[in-house]
Amino acid sequence: MPKRHKKDDEEMKLGRLHEGGEEERLVRALVGHGRPARGRRNPSPRAGSVLLPATMTGETPGTTAWPQSDQSRLAVKERIRTGRMRLPDGRQLRDIPYCLRLSTHRVKADGTGRHLAARHQLYIDRMVMQPDGSVVPDPAEAVIWFAGTIADSTIDRCRFWEAVEAREVRKTPIREEAGGGGYDKPVQIRLILELPFGFDTLIYGRIVKALVDAIAARTPDDAAAQGFRIGCHAVVHPPPGPELTGPHAGQQARNVHMHLVLHDRPARQEADGSWSFARRKCLDFSRRRFIQETKTLMCEIVNPHLARHGVFWRYHPGSYRDSGLDIAPFARVPPSHLRRDKPRVAPSAAERANALLLAGQEQEVWSDRKRWGDRKQQQRANARYRAEERRLQLQWARSDRRRGRLERVAAGLNAVVLQFRPGYVFETYEQVVEMIRESVAEAPLNPQPATARQIGAVQEMMREAGLEDLGCPWDRDCGTAGLAVRLMIEGRRQVPDRLRAQEKAAREAAERDAALARKEKQENQEEIERLRRERERLLQEQAEAESLRRRLKEAEQALQARSDDVKLWKSYTCSVLSEEQKYLEAIWIERGCDTPSLTDKDQIDLSEIEGLTADERRRLERLPPWWQRDLCDRIIKRLEVEGSARQCQRILATEGYDLLLKRNYKPLPFIAAEYSPEGAADIRRKLGKVQELKLLRLGIVTLEAARRAKIAYDLLPTPETRQEYLSYRGGWEEVRDQLQKRGLPVPQIQTAAQSPQRPRDRGGYER
Repeated sequence: MPKRHKKDDEEMKLGRLHEGGEEERLVRALVGHGRPARGRRNPSPRAGSVLLPATMTGETPGTTAWPQSDQSRLAVKERIRTGRMRLPDGRQLRDIPYCLRLSTHRVKADGTGRHLAARHQLYIDRMVMQPDGSVVPDPAEAVIWFAGTIADSTIDRCRFWEAVEAREVRKTPIREEAGGGGYDKPVQIRLILELPFGFDTLIYGRIVKALVDAIAARTPDDAAAQGFRIGCHAVVHPPPGPELTGPHAGQQARNVHMHLVLHDRPARQEADGSWSFARRKCLDFSRRRFIQETKTLMCEIVNPHLARHGVFWRYHPGSYRDSGLDIAPFARVPPSHLRRDKPRVAPSAAERANALLLAGQEQEVWSDRKRWGDRKQQQRANARYRAEERRLQLQWARSDRRRGRLERVAAGLNAVVLQFRPGYVFETYEQVVEMIRESVAEAPLNPQPATARQIGAVQEMMREAGLEDLGCPWDRDCGTAGLAVRLMIEGRRQVPDRLRAQEKAAREAAERDAALARKEKQENQEEIERLRRERERLLQEQAEAESLRRRLKEAEQALQARSDDVKLWKSYTCSVLSEEQKYLEAIWIERGCDTPSLTDKDQIDLSEIEGLTADERRRLERLPPWWQRDLCDRIIKRLEVEGSARQCQRILATEGYDLLLKRNYKPLPFIAAEYSPEGAADIRRKLGKVQELKLLRLGIVTLEAARRAKIAYDLLPTPETRQEYLSYRGGWEEVRDQLQKRGLPVPQIQTAAQSPQRPRDRGGYER
C-alpha cells in the first residue's frame, strides 16, 4: 500500500493534460482524472490534527478553509484563481501546481509505428494532407502561435521526422543476422503544457520562444561546434470553443495549452535539404528529472507575465501537498483506456463510462476499469513471453554464427590439406557437365572399375539437377567416376536449386499480381475522389474568376495611368543613357583603345582594355547590358569604317618604349626552333591570336629592346649579352612577320625609340 501511495503521489506530481473529444473531457470532468479519492483514517501530518472551520480562520463568508475529499482539482484550481482558497493557518493559497503531460513515441526495429511522428506534426500544426502531397490549413481548427528550430514549413518538418525514423530504425549487422530483433527506438518526445487563459497573442509568442530557446540550449557542446542542434517545435492551441458541453464546459473553455515535440539526437540540415544527425544523443531528455526541470522552467517563464498583468496567483512546480493542501491523489483515466475500442456499432469505452457515471453507477466504472487492468496484465505476460522467445532466437542465432565460423575453419583446412579438390566456380549445371567431359577425356585409364556407390551418387545428383545424361563415359573406371562425383558435389554446392528458384519466381509473380490489383483498386478510388474534388475546385474557381474579372478591369485602368508615367520616365532615361553612350564612344575612338568584346552577361570585357580612367570604367559599368551591347556594336562598326591604319599611325606617332613599359607591355624573347621546336611553335601560335593593335605595341617594345641589347653587346661582348640580343632579335623577327602577314605597318628604329622631345611631324620625332 505505501508503494501504491508513492506511485499515485508521483502521478499527481507529474500532472496530466489530455486533449481529445467531448466524451473524454466529460469523463475527466466527472471522475477527476481517475478513481474517486481514498478515505484516510488519519489526516496528513501537514494538515494538523483537526480540520478548522471557516469561522475560525477569519475568512469571509463564501471562502473555503479546506477542500473536502470529494472535491475535484478543477474546483480547487478555480477557487485559487478567484482568491477563495485558504489554508488551515489562515493563509490565502496562491500557488497552483503546474500541469504537463509527457509521452514518447517509439518505432520498433521492424518498422512498426512509422510515419506517426509526421502525422502528429500535422495535427499540432492544424494542417491537412492533400492527396497530391500538399498541406492546407484545417478550416475547423486554429493556432495562436508557433516557434521551433526544425524548419519553416510543415512539409519540411514532416520530412525531418521521416528522416529521424529512418535514422533510428537502422539495424546493426548482428541484429540483421538475428532476424531484425531489437528494442523500440524513441523517435518523438511529446509534451502538452498548461498555459494561462486570457493573455495577448504576443505574450504567448514570448513564452513559446523562451521555451524553445531553453530546449535548444541543451545541445551538447561537441555537437553544437559541428553545427548540430536539438530539433524541437512548439505550437499554442486555443480552447476547444463554445460548442463544448457538459458540467465543466466553462473550465475546459479556458484550456489554452501548448504542444511541444522534440528529438533528443541533435540534427543538422545539409545544403541539399537532407538531414544528418549527431552520433550521440542528449541524455537530459531521458532522465527522470526532466519533467520536474520542465515544470520549474515553465514556472520561471510564465510567472513574470502573470505578475506583469496583475494576476495574484502563481504557478509552482510542486504538488498540492507541497502547498499545504491535503488532497488525496487521483489516478487518471489514461487515453489508452478511452481509445482501446476500435470504431464499431457498439458504444466506446468513454460512452459506457459516461452512461454509468450519469446514472450514478460509479462502482461499475471501476469494475470495467479492473477488467481492463486484467487484460493489461495479460498483455504484459504475453510481452514477457515474446521477450523470452526473442532471447532464445538470439541464442540460436549466436549458435548458428558459431557453427558458421567452424564451417569456415573447416573449409580453410580443406583448402590447405586437400590440394586435389577442384577450385572451379560454377554458375550453371551446363558448366559442370562441360567440365566433367573435359576431365574424363583427359583422365588416364584406371584398371579398377567404377563402384556401385560412385555410380549411385552421380545418378542421384543428376536427378536432383534435372540432368538425363552427362554426354561422356563418366562410369568408364574408378578414376572417371570419382571425377564425376567430386565435380557434381561441387556443382550442387555452388549452383542454386532450380526448383526453389522457380517456386520463388512464381511466388513473387503472384505477389506482384496481387499488389498490382490492390494498386489499381486504390488508384480507381483515388481517381473518383480526385474527380469529385476537381469538380468542386472548378466551381470555386468559376466564382473566383468572376470576381477576378471585375478586379482586373479596375487594375487595367490603374495600370494605364501608371503606364503613362512609366513612358515619361523611360523617355527621360533613354535620353540620359544615349548621351552617356555617345561620350564613351568618342573617348574610346579618341584614345585608340582595343576592339571591345562582350562577356557571357552581355557586358563589355574591361579586363584587357587600357586607356580608360577609373571614373570612365565606372560610368561604362553602370550602363545596362543592352546599352553596353549596342555601344560595343557601334564602336566595332566605327573602327571598321575608319580602319585600323589611322590607329596604327597614331600608335607609332605617340606611344614609345617607356610609355608601353608602364602599361605592362613586355618585349618578346624568342628561342630558335633548333633549340626548342615546341617553344617556338607555342610562341607563334600565341602571336597569331593577339589583336592587331596589341601586336603593333608588342613590336615597338621588342624592336627597342633588341636595339638596346645590340648596343650593350657592342659595348661589352659577352655570351650573356649576345644571348639576350639574339633572343630579342628573334622575337622582333617573329612579330615583324606577323605584322607583314596582317598588312600592318612595321615600326622602324626611330619610331620605336621615341624621345621625350616635341614631335616634329606625324610620323617621327626630332633627334
